[in-house]
Amino acid sequence: MSAIFALANQKGGVAKTTTTGILAAGLKKQGFSVLTIDCDPQGNLSMSVAAENQDSATMYEVMKGTASAREAIQHTSSCDIIPANTILAGIEQELHNVGKEMTLREKLRDEQTGVAEEYDYILIDCPPSLGLLTVNALTAADYLLIPTMAET
Repeated sequence: MSAIFALANQKGGVAKTTTTGILAAGLKKQGFSVLTIDCDPQGNLSMSVAAENQDSATMYEVMKGTASAREAIQHTSSCDIIPANTILAGIEQELHNVGKEMTLREKLRDEQTGVAEEYDYILIDCPPSLGLLTVNALTAADYLLIPTMAET
C-alpha cells in the first residue's frame, strides 16, 4: 500500500507544486515508485513534467468517473502523473452526490481500477483553496504536508 501525501495550503505561492515535484524526483532517484496527482486546475505540476493534458484522461475524468485512476496515469521522464487542466475547475459544480469528499480516496483504493497498491508513494498537489478538490486530497491522504514561506 502506498504512503499517500497531500501537499496543501490555502495560500497560493508557497511552493506546493515545487515541493511536490522535488519530492517526487528525490524519491524516484532513491528507487521508489512514485505517482503524482495534479489536483490543481491551474495544471502547473502537469506542465512542469510535460504531461499531455488535452487529449487524454485527466483528474477531471477520474473525479467524474469516466476514467479510472489507472487509465489517467501518464508516464513521463520525471514521474508518473495523473494530470490536470482548467476543466477540473468545474468538477465542484458537477459532483452532487453524498460522500463526494471521498471520491478520490475511493478511486485510488478501488480493488479493480485503483493504483494505491502499485506505488510506494503517491503525492497529491492541491490547489490554493479549501474547496472540494483539496478536501478530496485530504481525505485520500495518509499524511499532510503544509508548505509555507518564511516571512519577516
